[in-house]
Amino acid sequence: MRYTLEFLFSTMPRVLKFLFILLIGSFASCADDAKPLYEVRLDADFVISSSLPVSNVLRHYAIVRDVPVFFLEYANQKNIDTSLIKVAYPSYGSIKTIFGDSDLSFIEDVIVNIVPKSGPKLEIYRIDFVNYNTGNEIRMLSQTFDGMKKHLQNEFIDLEIGFRLRQFPPRDVRARLDFGYVVYD
Repeated sequence: MRYTLEFLFSTMPRVLKFLFILLIGSFASCADDAKPLYEVRLDADFVISSSLPVSNVLRHYAIVRDVPVFFLEYANQKNIDTSLIKVAYPSYGSIKTIFGDSDLSFIEDVIVNIVPKSGPKLEIYRIDFVNYNTGNEIRMLSQTFDGMKKHLQNEFIDLEIGFRLRQFPPRDVRARLDFGYVVYD
């Protein structure tokens, strides 16, 4: 017996019909009014020391201070009034080795935060499990927590790159955090 949408809809109780129509209507009304204005790509270098102890409990941190974000410069270049920018979210984020083909599989997980001079940290990237065959690049998931615009307006940010190790690094590894942000109106 073939069931058609008309047959299924005719056999539904009234309450389910109402919920079905409400559900379809809610998806149709989810038009996102915000449009991206521009994206900025940045990087910050840091070192993963070979002398760090291996622990699935202990998190190690690399702090990168005064990273320029060019928030006002890009807004001026695009002729955008910064008061029109409603929100900024992190875009693509990855950690790569700078020299050689060092395998970053010795890292178990990564969290990247913006550390303001005062107030709570803002998590911008995370990966909870780094694959064993990751190679020389770790791609992270960007977070969509509000508050990034406030930090970018300072023109310089401090970054905290936290990671846990599953093995000892083969040597001191020079790494680069490639990251960026997108601003929306």
